Amino acid sequence: MSLIARLWFGKTRTGSSREYLEYVRSTGVTDLRATAGNRGVLVLTRADGETSDIGVISFWRSLGDVEAFAGKNVNKAVYYPKDPEYLLSMEPELLHYEIPIADGLRFGDAKTEPGPSAEDFLEWKKKEDAPLESRYPGVRIRRLWRGKHGAHAILVEIDAGCRFLEVDRHDPGPEEVYVVSGVFNDGERDYPAGTFIHNPAGSSHVPQSETGCVLFVFYPEG
Repeated sequence: MSLIARLWFGKTRTGSSREYLEYVRSTGVTDLRATAGNRGVLVLTRADGETSDIGVISFWRSLGDVEAFAGKNVNKAVYYPKDPEYLLSMEPELLHYEIPIADGLRFGDAKTEPGPSAEDFLEWKKKEDAPLESRYPGVRIRRLWRGKHGAHAILVEIDAGCRFLEVDRHDPGPEEVYVVSGVFNDGERDYPAGTFIHNPAGSSHVPQSETGCVLFVFYPEG
């Protein structure tokens, strides 16, 4: 799913713009960064004679996360007590955009302060949004995430009485498994919900379940 960009723009007097930017940093930026789901904030400014434009762009996992900052009406602008002293007008609403592409986006100086690239942004999705694959009868896989170096995460759903029809070998790297629900069996023993399993590189098993189970599986090395 795409990140969300929340855009607000205002106008202040150029003579007080520096002071206002410090106020924005101590109020809005601080509150934005402290809100769960916020992925960063950019503050923009442009002097135009006696007035200056101020822009604040905040990045979010979803509009649902924006609600924690702005309330149910996410399009309503959030203002602070001293904003009327600085702003020449106070627009009641602002805009949100999805960010489907953020190729090469970096914060800071690439040489001295390398920031996160687009590939480093948190990615998230609901189970229903992940592509569904039928691996074997009664066994489904949902691919949640894939990193640029081969690491990936999947959700495995095994119906009651079903199993893999071949040996699952862990190569080239290890497999990390968390049993989300039900009881998982690797062909030798049962693992109830809440169990974490580390399968080292080179190991193998035959995933199955008598009761049905859901597994979160992560491959850190591909």
